[in-house]
Amino acid sequence: MSHVSFYRKWRPASFETVVGQERVTRTLRNALAANRIVHAYLFCGHRGTGKTTTARILAKALNCVRGPTPDPCGHCPACQAIAGGYSVDVIEIDAASNRGIDEIRELREKVRLTPTEGRHKVYIIDEAHMLTTEAFNALLKTLEEPPPHAVFVLVTTEPHRLPPTITSRCQRFDFRRVGLREITARLRRIAAEEVFQVDEDALYLIARNADGSLRDAESVLDQLATFTQGRITRADVLSVLGLVEEELALGVADAAIAGDAAEVLAASARIVDEGKDIRQVLRTLLEHFRDLLVVKACEDPGAASSAEQRAAVDAAELVEAGEARLEALREQASRLPTEAILRALRLLGAAEAEARWHPQPRLVLEMALLRLARPDVDPTLEGLQARVEALERALGQGAPPREPPPARSPGAPDVPPRPPARTARPAPSDPSSRRSTGSDVAPPLPRRAAGSPEVPAPVGEATDSPGVAAPPRRRSAGDAGTAVPPSSPRGAGSAVRAPEAAATGAPTVPKPAGDTGHATVAPAGGDAPGVSLEEVLRQWGRILDGVKRRKLFCHALMIESTPVEVAGGTLVLGLRPGFHFHAENLHRPEHAAIVEEAVEQALGTRLRLRCVVLTDEQAGRQFRHDRPAAGGGGSRPPGVVGGASEAVAAPPPASGAEADGAVDPLVARAVQLFGGQVVERRQGRGHQAHPDERGAEGGKEEA
Repeated sequence: MSHVSFYRKWRPASFETVVGQERVTRTLRNALAANRIVHAYLFCGHRGTGKTTTARILAKALNCVRGPTPDPCGHCPACQAIAGGYSVDVIEIDAASNRGIDEIRELREKVRLTPTEGRHKVYIIDEAHMLTTEAFNALLKTLEEPPPHAVFVLVTTEPHRLPPTITSRCQRFDFRRVGLREITARLRRIAAEEVFQVDEDALYLIARNADGSLRDAESVLDQLATFTQGRITRADVLSVLGLVEEELALGVADAAIAGDAAEVLAASARIVDEGKDIRQVLRTLLEHFRDLLVVKACEDPGAASSAEQRAAVDAAELVEAGEARLEALREQASRLPTEAILRALRLLGAAEAEARWHPQPRLVLEMALLRLARPDVDPTLEGLQARVEALERALGQGAPPREPPPARSPGAPDVPPRPPARTARPAPSDPSSRRSTGSDVAPPLPRRAAGSPEVPAPVGEATDSPGVAAPPRRRSAGDAGTAVPPSSPRGAGSAVRAPEAAATGAPTVPKPAGDTGHATVAPAGGDAPGVSLEEVLRQWGRILDGVKRRKLFCHALMIESTPVEVAGGTLVLGLRPGFHFHAENLHRPEHAAIVEEAVEQALGTRLRLRCVVLTDEQAGRQFRHDRPAAGGGGSRPPGVVGGASEAVAAPPPASGAEADGAVDPLVARAVQLFGGQVVERRQGRGHQAHPDERGAEGGKEEA
């Protein structure tokens, strides 16, 4: 006689021998004892858990000569025929290959026939989820009103794919995964009956690799019995199944804790050289870090409020491991924070899913291990979070903190700060130091009011230090196409003091009702101590940059405004006519706080923010230079163009195409938003040149 596989030879023959499904077998036994048999059952659950076997035992219990009985004899002709698979009253249908409506129609015709040998005709439909929609519709009426002698048992691993109209007509039984201890006990009994030896470590590895499927474990045991011809060891299981040793997972975790990228990459190379499956390696690492998480949670002193409650939560009950491995897990979990374990689980889970379809799974493994060991080279948000957590732990352990980055609002996006062109001086504590001559980065210049005389630079601001610009000159019309980069520093000597706000023609802006402000108000009737409108205008570029670092949306609102007044500890920003949306959003507390923080950082003084929408006449005075030749960047106020001479008078507009390109609103707006610089202008293909220009071009081509 040919060899019979262990999973067939040791198939349970009664409800008592079904492994790990006590709830299901108890319910069926009670129903048989009380003769409460329903016409349709649905057995669903993980593969290899005994669904089809239980269906056959149910058929035996119904057709046994002593039946219906919860304990079929197994010796009568009906029981032997069912066990051998040749009973005419028990029909097994593979729905994967008989899934069409024609097969179900044939079943409907035959179901009316009475049983030949037993009391019931039992239809076992395996993989029932593979039936088509038409087949389910054809089966529906039969399930609803079957003949009294017919019993249907639908077996599936995916019950969610069955229509609700089918499942609602069946009595459902969910088969759970078989536990590790139950699988090892079953394998130990089979090995004893088959007269060969198996090490306990080997049994544990087989059961763990089976993933709750007793059939898979029995098949592997059968294969190993043929492979070893005597005694099955742990090394044999690792070799046959291609599993990764637990020591390797422990070593990779240790290297990740130590941040040793070279070691984790060397481990990856050893895995590939041994021919291990990359996905199996990733699954092993996932299981290891899962066990670390469980041990960490169970061993955490704060996980329970008392010693009795902590003793009730035993990691050995949740982690399928021996005592030696459990101790190694405890030691490793004590050196690894919970956040790092969770990050490793997310990272390895994503890598395992990606390796399924990636053409180079080894690369996926190496990238995952490198990011696991070196969060500082991980550009993702997960890596950034890991670096922040490492800094917090270092600070908690007394390590010297690093210099913190610039403050940012909680709702601001993660935008890295723009590096300055030169080393910026720290914000001074008094007004006199802010007007000193040694500044490396000079702020943009304020515009001069119409009709007011040019104010010379104060004494002490001459161009006598390195980096200070030459005396300003008035630009010609030919210079209109050249733009100053928005972030380019200017010397203190090029600064021109603007007259007081009263002489600039700035609009009178009443305080809106209900404006409570966001900072301490300076004494009424004057500017904040040491802060004037011209000082705000000079620092306007730094203020905009500070707002941009904190929140881009707030910066987009700010570039449509210009400072018009500083009085009573309040900075008044004027917006273009109709820009009520910008004013309302800037008045929101979170946006106003961002602007006030940027102002305080640039000026050293806290000012309260107030926004007003200007009239057309006021906007004409405040924004008359808002469209510079190359588009002023967001680093200077809209009323300022170029150098000091431009603050005195704007250059006259050029004529022809040059003037059209110089004042093009789209170009100016783009440069203002992105902080660029116009270096060259070209005509598009759709542009029709003047007849004289075409003639000149034609002459050049002929020449």
